[in-house]
Amino acid sequence: MRRRVLTAACAVMVVAAARAEPVRLVGRTGFLGEWAIAASLDPAAGQAPGGLLKGPLTLKHTGMCSPGGGAEEKNGEMTLTPGRGGRVAVRLRAGDQDCSFDGALPTGPGSAMRCTDGSVYPLDLKRAP
Repeated sequence: MRRRVLTAACAVMVVAAARAEPVRLVGRTGFLGEWAIAASLDPAAGQAPGGLLKGPLTLKHTGMCSPGGGAEEKNGEMTLTPGRGGRVAVRLRAGDQDCSFDGALPTGPGSAMRCTDGSVYPLDLKRAP
C-alpha cells in the first residue's frame, strides 16, 4: 500500500512539475549499469498541462571498457506520457536505438526497457534531485 501511495505521489510530482519547469530525469541502463541517462523534459508543443513531455536525452557510457579510451556519448530524445494509476510510458531514442518503458517512476528492481531491435535492457530511472 505504501509503495502505491509513493508511486502515485511521484507521478503527480512529474506531471505537476511539467507545468512550471522542465522535468529532469536521471538514471542508468545496461547490463552493468554502464550507461548514464540524463534528460530534461518540457510539455510538447500544443499539449495540455499534464500531457506529453519531451526533450533532449544524453546517454553517456561510464564503464571501464569505453571504446577509444574516452567516454562514448549518444544524444537523442526522450518522451514521457503520463498514464493512469501513477504509470508512465517513456520512449528513449538515441543513435540507432529506439526503446520504451511502461511502468512507474522511480523504476524498481527488475525494471527493463524494450528496444525495437528485440533487445531488453535493465533500467533505473528517476526524477533528478
